[in-house]
Amino acid sequence: MAFKINKKKVLRVSALSFSNALLMMWLTFTLLSYPYVFFDEFPLIRYSSAVKNLILKWEKPPNPDRFAFINIAWDKALIDKNDSEGFPIGYQPITDREKLAQFFTILSKKPNYKFMVCDIEFKDSTEYDSTMLAAIKKLPRMAVSYHRDDNDKPVHPDVKIPKSKLSLSDLEKTSQKAVKFKLFHNDSLKSTPLIMYEGIHPGEKFEKNAFYYSLGGRPIFNSFIIDYRIRPYGFSGDAQVNDSTHNKKGKAKEKPVQYSKIYLGELLALLETDDDGNVVSADGVHEFVKDRIVFIGDFTLTNGNDIHETIYGDTQGPLILLNAFLALENRDNQIKAGFVIYLLLAYWFISFITFYYRTIYGKWVQKLTRKSDAGSFLASMTVFASYFMVISIVSFFLFNIHVGTIILAFYMNLIEKGKNLFNNKFSPKQEEEKAV
Repeated sequence: MAFKINKKKVLRVSALSFSNALLMMWLTFTLLSYPYVFFDEFPLIRYSSAVKNLILKWEKPPNPDRFAFINIAWDKALIDKNDSEGFPIGYQPITDREKLAQFFTILSKKPNYKFMVCDIEFKDSTEYDSTMLAAIKKLPRMAVSYHRDDNDKPVHPDVKIPKSKLSLSDLEKTSQKAVKFKLFHNDSLKSTPLIMYEGIHPGEKFEKNAFYYSLGGRPIFNSFIIDYRIRPYGFSGDAQVNDSTHNKKGKAKEKPVQYSKIYLGELLALLETDDDGNVVSADGVHEFVKDRIVFIGDFTLTNGNDIHETIYGDTQGPLILLNAFLALENRDNQIKAGFVIYLLLAYWFISFITFYYRTIYGKWVQKLTRKSDAGSFLASMTVFASYFMVISIVSFFLFNIHVGTIILAFYMNLIEKGKNLFNNKFSPKQEEEKAV
């Protein structure tokens, strides 16, 4: 006997599935707006990123000529350490501000860099602050980091940096892991990557609209998962990624990308001085930063003071900021039409299956798993979770966006159980639909 399709039921279930898909879209966008991820997402993000970028190597490394990294990890000076009542109790190390003052003064005379980020926490004061501050005020296209306290209030540097040059460099963390990055805080505070983007691309401005955020007129997510194009081990002597060269057999092989990184003391050693110590030529310094995005911060991966756990393990704080900026340039957080259509179709399909059949754990799944506990919560939850995991992985490969798995699976499981409860109450004699 030929299988007959109940057209009225198909149309009714299709309409109901579309409505549920729209509701799931709203739930997804709400989850994506949060600056943190749920416990189930971190392993999925980590392993899918490893497959995509380390094994398949879909993401190409940025041009190293765009960046200049200045490591201040070991450029330290000692200042007095006082107790809470102002009495001296010893000394404490801080970044050598005499060297910073000299470096900034040199650049202020010829600011030939593209943009400069100073990711240093300027706490306490020294005798060189006035000279350093005078140079900073003359420097264009510059951002100096600050952070927020436990009460979500801005904590500006002790050195009176002009507010026009300050940028928020906070990292959102889940279980001490920095996975997502938030661009705009408290409806007024722009993050360092966002200020970088607007400074380097002056025609594209960030806007907060009634129901969404936009950058350059394109709708974006304010919080997004960073896909690291420059990874932490590239700064500890390991090969970062690669150019293609050829070996003797003509096969392509990898050539490590070399990024320009130098200690501040080494950079200042390039200065040419006379017998009295006066700078005669600063060509070496200007050549190093010319037309580049300059990052000043702690780039030491071992025993560094600015290390955070990410999907690629321990990562330097300045490098997280840079990768967030690169994500903006690559439009990783843009809400694309293809992404919306993809999710809508995926959600409609799983909704249709759920509403049309008694359980998602149908006969085909029972045959596949050789189990018959079709009514159990755990069985259905496993199927839903597996489905949304695949949806998330495909979304990441196509659009660089991960979607939730456990929350969506739990939601659909509740929908399934609620539907069956309704049917049992109002249609107790209704025959179970047969799976196709």
